[in-house]
Amino acid sequence: MLRLFRRQGLLSWTLLFSFSVAPPMMLAGCSKSGDSPKSDAGKSADAKDSQTGAQAAKASANKLGTGRGVLEAMAAAYRKAKTYQDNGFVRLIAQSGEKKLDEKHDFAAAFVRPNKIHLDVYTVRMRSDGRKYHAFITEMPGQIVEKDAPEKLDSKNIYGDPFLMQKVSMGGPAGAPPQPLLLLEDKALEFLLAGAEEPLLSEPGEVEGRPCFRVRIPRPEGAVVFWIDRESFVLRRMSLSTESMRSILAQELGGEVESSSLVAEFAGAELDRPVQPAAFEFEVPQGGEVQVLKHFVPPHPGRLVGKKTPAFKFADDAGQSVTPESLAGKVAAILFWSPQQGDYARSLPDWEKLSEAFKNDKNVAVFAVCLDGEEFDRKAMDELRQSMNLHFPIYRDLEKSTPDYKYFDVAFLLGTDGAVQDYELVADGNLSATLRQRIERLLAGQSLAGEAAERYRKELQEYEQAVESYTSGEAQAAPQAKIADRTEPKTFKLRPLWKCAELKDPGNILVIGEPKKPPRLLVISPPNQVAEVGLDGKVAAVHQLDLAGGELAANLRAFTTRAGKTYVATFAGGQRLHLFNLQDQQSLSYPADALKNPHGGIADVELFDLDGDGAAEIYVGFWGVVGVHCVGLDGKRLWGNRSLANVARMAAGPADNKFGRRELICMNILTEQDTSLFVLDAQGKGQGNFKIGNASLRSILGADLAGDGNPLWCALGVTGRGELLALGFDLGGRELWRYKLPSEPPMRPIEPIVAGRLFRGGAGQWIFPCPDGSIHVLDADGAALDAFNYGAILQGLAAVEIGGKPALVVSSPNGLEAFAVE
Repeated sequence: MLRLFRRQGLLSWTLLFSFSVAPPMMLAGCSKSGDSPKSDAGKSADAKDSQTGAQAAKASANKLGTGRGVLEAMAAAYRKAKTYQDNGFVRLIAQSGEKKLDEKHDFAAAFVRPNKIHLDVYTVRMRSDGRKYHAFITEMPGQIVEKDAPEKLDSKNIYGDPFLMQKVSMGGPAGAPPQPLLLLEDKALEFLLAGAEEPLLSEPGEVEGRPCFRVRIPRPEGAVVFWIDRESFVLRRMSLSTESMRSILAQELGGEVESSSLVAEFAGAELDRPVQPAAFEFEVPQGGEVQVLKHFVPPHPGRLVGKKTPAFKFADDAGQSVTPESLAGKVAAILFWSPQQGDYARSLPDWEKLSEAFKNDKNVAVFAVCLDGEEFDRKAMDELRQSMNLHFPIYRDLEKSTPDYKYFDVAFLLGTDGAVQDYELVADGNLSATLRQRIERLLAGQSLAGEAAERYRKELQEYEQAVESYTSGEAQAAPQAKIADRTEPKTFKLRPLWKCAELKDPGNILVIGEPKKPPRLLVISPPNQVAEVGLDGKVAAVHQLDLAGGELAANLRAFTTRAGKTYVATFAGGQRLHLFNLQDQQSLSYPADALKNPHGGIADVELFDLDGDGAAEIYVGFWGVVGVHCVGLDGKRLWGNRSLANVARMAAGPADNKFGRRELICMNILTEQDTSLFVLDAQGKGQGNFKIGNASLRSILGADLAGDGNPLWCALGVTGRGELLALGFDLGGRELWRYKLPSEPPMRPIEPIVAGRLFRGGAGQWIFPCPDGSIHVLDADGAALDAFNYGAILQGLAAVEIGGKPALVVSSPNGLEAFAVE
């Protein structure tokens, strides 16, 4: 199974709410059907209540000579249909030499209005018989969701569970199924075409002996082709591009992909035909204990606390084994790890420290279990041991006897009776010291299970509250950080230079450096202005942005061309970015149609010259499954890559020496344990991926602090215990340093990592504005230089040279202020 779609690990509960992603909710929209203005197809379908879906389609299909006309007829047929059923599946085929990948996934649906549904999608099984709603995930056999069936089905009440939503939208190669969207949403066609070019009518085809229209929908990541029945207008086949997946398929096959295809077949699809009642019956899965819940509880090691370990047998490459019986009477520390996931490069050497501490204690067993028992062979294991100088036992679970315990990068402590006493995420940067103290407590006869169970109970309670808020649609009040009283830096002085009284409630600050001109400051002036401020603190110009639909200006990016023209982009996590240049004020918004065809939201925007031609392109990272777009300065999309989801931040890699070309580093967020950096070339082709540490990343930044043209790299990450860390790393994925920051929630949208020069001579510094009003300064290598409290909410921060001396510029509710650093 592709690791792209099946990722074993510990899901972050908070992440499911921190990043509202992905279809089905993104595709189907969060509004109720009756609340949205109807499309022309929807209005036509409502003309006569007695019409069947096919009749409604024909009545609305006044443009069957166009791709859009056929799609409108299809949408009308589904929205008017009383019933629907198919035996759908998705098939992914790829080949490299003699190696072939052939995967088949469930993709089936049945439906009877107003509230009966049958959905088998990847590992999800969903049923509503009109009285009760049930859902089951085959990967989680111990849980069933049960609740009263809603009076009328819509996208939100069938996908209201965030964990279920994730499994439907990201559980397989084709994304979320289109059938519920077409059946339940008036604006289905708008969502299906969001971000696409005008659909084209291709040569007709045939599926299951039925003549079909073929509608090609050009998308940045590759075209999607709908095969639509010419008579009933039911969707019979959907062909999807595999272009954006080729690099991952190549990794899976171990060579260049020679051929690949991805097709969803809606076998036997029918509208307005009787559906057998048995289709909506839910059968309780056989085998093992099952909990009936209101919502799914994602896997978490805390649920194992206090329980005896199941029978297992772990074996090493020399044939030595360990079992619960061999551990009887001992305290055992077990690290589950994977060479394919997590930060084993740091966790294994740290585990060696723990093993060394107890190597002479016969009452303690310290070992690790490799989760890739078949894929990571003996030679690879020996090389790993030698390179890391590891001496503790490393076993494999070749019998796959402990599925409930297999969370990579999680450590368990077992008591002398074989029960789980505690657990810890390897994200703890000082794991060996932490567990050493706990092992000593266990050896002294103390129990840790009560403390661990209480920690898990609190985390579970927070998750349940978040789910209730999510499903009810009620927003939780964001916790507010406490602003610390003002303090002064210890290693330098801040001397006030000026305060700009013209700007009220200023936001983020960006320093603009243009050829033969002194630096200027661009400052967000809410809600819809960007101000140019000189180094004397006076406003030189104000740029008014043409915002609509509740849009705001919050973040700033800029690029100056070789010709000296400066382009500025602003965005705020909404539907569009806005671009203008400082010279002639020409502007554009992208995507131009996003307010009519909404997507999951823009997560990041960058202006880079990746191809080395001296002109910038706009790179847009989206929440959800839209991925990355490359856009010209004229607003035309150049390419897209949809193999990534939740592209929360991007950065440009170092330039090559010959052509000045760079690569795009994309921060891709799927789960707490699966935050990766993907590398794309200037044409959007994947060049590989890597991870940094074991924290869930929140931001990355590359900056030339040394002044030699080679960027240094910094990231922000959150550990499983909620600690906020600044992390130094290299593009090989090696963590170089870490620094703990205050972990209060952010109060305003401020750039979380600032690079600049606060001291004369030497390399520049990393500067971190924190929610409690504190400012932390580290040198280029991560060493702490200073930390002080500004005494107010930080809304923007920048380092700039004023009068030939380093200065710090700060925006807050008090205004925009500049300080000389002495």
